[in-house]
Order: sequence, then structure tokens, then C-alpha cells
Amino acid sequence: MTVMLGVVVAVLACMDSRTQAKAGDTAALEKSADRYELVSTGGRPLPTRAEAKATCNETPFTASHTLQGNRWIFDDSVFSCIEPNPDGSPVGDLDSGTFTMKGDTIQMRVSDVRVGVKGLVNLGLLRGDTLLIWGDSEEGVGDYLYLKPRKR
Repeated sequence: MTVMLGVVVAVLACMDSRTQAKAGDTAALEKSADRYELVSTGGRPLPTRAEAKATCNETPFTASHTLQGNRWIFDDSVFSCIEPNPDGSPVGDLDSGTFTMKGDTIQMRVSDVRVGVKGLVNLGLLRGDTLLIWGDSEEGVGDYLYLKPRKR
């Protein structure tokens, strides 16, 4: 699995993300909701729930993005050892907003007046069953790789 993830990351890194906008890029996603599950951060697989709790460094042990129409929804779970959770309880995060497509580049925006956040929050690539969100280099996290789960 790790080798496959490395190959996916390498292939995406080699592709040119500077593509022209195509008519109907967003319209193609309006048919149904697509869910993408986080499989790695910075080229490393996600920790197990037990590993995440042991390190308590707020690394997600589960996360997903759901895209439908021009809306996105994000949810994740981490273990946090800072106030108000000094015991390392799991903490969830839920966020949402709108997105636009230009070729295979996805731009996720939010407007949340409750916390004062507005504008572009995520930028990445969407190709088939793969969603790659470019990470924050200042935090040293790296890119977030999401894959659509296979239908059973």
C-alpha cells in the first residue's frame, strides 16, 4: 500500500497543474456527491488510532472531503492533548464551503463569519479518484492525499 501511495504522489507531482479552464468543469461534479478519504500526509501513511493517541500531536487518524455540486464538506478526527482535552480525547473538526475548478485545479473557499474566516482555504488537484490538497510548507505537514474508496 505504501509503495502504491508513493507512486500516486510521484505521478501527481510530475503532472502540470497549470491547465486552462474548461467549460463545465464544475458542472461535471454536480451529478452526485463524491467522498475522498485521507490516506497520507506528506507522503507518509496516516497513523492508526492507537498511534495517534500515543503521540497526541493532532495528526489526523481519519479525514474526508465530500464534494457535491459546488460545495465541499471536510471532517476529520485527531487526538488533542491541549486544553480543553489534556487527557488526549479524540476531537473532530467539520468545515464546509464552496469550490471552483479550473482544469484539474480545485480551489476551496469558505465564508464563516462565526470565526472570521473568509476566502481561499485549500488549493489542490482533482483527477479521477484522487484529490491532492497542497499542504502548508510552514507547518511542515506536506500534501494531503485523498482517494475515493473502492465500491464493494
